[in-house]
Amino acid sequence: MILMVALGTACAEPWYRLYDQAKDDIDHQRWESAVDKLEQAVAQKADSGASVRSEGTKKIAYFPYFLMGKALYHLGRYDVAAKFFSQETQVGLPNRIATEIGVYQTYLRAIEAERARLAQFNALVGRAQTLRARGAFTEAVEVLRRARECHPAEFERLDLGRTVEQLQNAERARVQKKARRDREAAFLALTRPVARNQRGAVQVVSVPDFETVRRAVLAAYEGPPEQAIKMLEEVQRTSGTRNVELESSMGIAYARLGFLTVNPAESERFREKATQHFRLALALDPGHKLNARLVAPQIMDLFAASR
Repeated sequence: MILMVALGTACAEPWYRLYDQAKDDIDHQRWESAVDKLEQAVAQKADSGASVRSEGTKKIAYFPYFLMGKALYHLGRYDVAAKFFSQETQVGLPNRIATEIGVYQTYLRAIEAERARLAQFNALVGRAQTLRARGAFTEAVEVLRRARECHPAEFERLDLGRTVEQLQNAERARVQKKARRDREAAFLALTRPVARNQRGAVQVVSVPDFETVRRAVLAAYEGPPEQAIKMLEEVQRTSGTRNVELESSMGIAYARLGFLTVNPAESERFREKATQHFRLALALDPGHKLNARLVAPQIMDLFAASR
């Protein structure tokens, strides 16, 4: 057994030969092989230096940790490479090696910064996905815009501009759906209008069928204003009472007509009619408001001035 151990030791490659072989591997970009030989060399000779005795009285420059860091860098094992580069910091390091280590360390810092930036980008994209799942489309768009500022190249690579467009379309569709629901709510409110008699007592009055009221109010918002006024007047005549939604819709129709009329005198007259109907609506319900999503800004201003 003693003889076998002695023979095994005698057959093992000495560290300085392993080191020379590792340098040749690195010159030919055999990174894995270089790492394997350098690990064996360091196991035999851990101390590096500019003048290390090798075979007999011969001395060589021995910097295995620098070469290990270089090979590991090219293998993409950046964190481990950085540790080996830092380990090769003894006094007397040749300028060429010190410069090369400095260049690699600069690359590693850039890689680390890119990792951090990419991690932040991925976190923002994940946040946007969560907001999208919750239906918070506007917030998701804002988060994706921050992601684009964080990492424009990755944003383009993932084609997230299309995702932003999809989210904006989804938000517009939701707003339109909400507007339709608001209009339907206004229509439903007209199915049981409330009026006040001469003594101020609240009384429920009858109205025409729901579809007639629906068409009349819808025309006030979207149809020809002259037609809307005729339809609304007919609804009021049939119901025989004043209703806040009907008065408000009549004001909107007259206001639209006033802003569309070219003749200044006629335009002013229609706007005065709109103001009268807005005031009647506010008299019935002082807290009544117009929906800014359905009504033009100039009509909103006219309504506000009617208070």
